[in-house]
Amino acid sequence: MKSLAHLMTKDELPSDDVVLHPQVLTKYVAAIEDASRPTLNVRWTDTSAVTVSGPVPEGHVIALQVSADPGWRAKQDGREIPVEEDRLGFIVLHPSPSPSTQIELQYHGTLEQRIMAVVSIMAWVGAFAGLFLSSAKRTARGQMVSGKIDPVRSLQ
Repeated sequence: MKSLAHLMTKDELPSDDVVLHPQVLTKYVAAIEDASRPTLNVRWTDTSAVTVSGPVPEGHVIALQVSADPGWRAKQDGREIPVEEDRLGFIVLHPSPSPSTQIELQYHGTLEQRIMAVVSIMAWVGAFAGLFLSSAKRTARGQMVSGKIDPVRSLQ
């Protein structure tokens, strides 16, 4: 099984719109299929965390075939490194050269996602409150109609 992480030079990354210019993928695909390059190990440690380990030669970036999002943060051996998006929508990491390194990526989500989670929770709470109040009103009306509650006495 092929790894999700691949070493490549910056000029092997797609540099143009791949839909309009599919030929820009030629170098990218060749870099992925190049068996002479060192292999990077990728391990998902959680649903929002991934570790990439292996050698990083001078002048190389890591193309990680995971959807890019502003919520991703990366640390190489404990130091924060840049995380960018390539023209395919995947993550590109810019690590320092090392004969053996470990890069930990953690997804934290964005402020917008957290705000929308709060809005969603509030909507659910409102929906359940409305359901509860509606049900309580129907129960009280039903008891008044059936004579179980005297409306005059209930007001006193």
